[in-house]
Amino acid sequence: MAISIFEEPNTHHGLVPRWANVLLKKYKVNEGWVQDLRFSVIARPGIPRAGVIIDVSTCQYLNMVHAMVYRDVPVWLFWGKRHALHKAQSYVDPGCIPTEQDIAASQDPFQRVTSTC
Repeated sequence: MAISIFEEPNTHHGLVPRWANVLLKKYKVNEGWVQDLRFSVIARPGIPRAGVIIDVSTCQYLNMVHAMVYRDVPVWLFWGKRHALHKAQSYVDPGCIPTEQDIAASQDPFQRVTSTC
């Protein structure tokens, strides 16, 4: 996640990216390990990623959703109960939050839910 949070455009041309400096200086991570990470597929943008399913009602890291999406990590949000909706409002696109109609339709096995984000 450090790569996603501290990614800066145009920092891959010989300069040490900000995320690598954070790992090296703030967290004192081994320099060789950071170098290996810098040049691995993990740090490359545009590589297909495994996705993540996030339970909105229990996740403590909703603020990381934007960083995951930025790094092309597929994110699926499990909304659970209605009280979870307010928790995610400042972290996800409002179009991804289900409406009352979506919630009601999801509880009816014969109703088809058509809205997606």
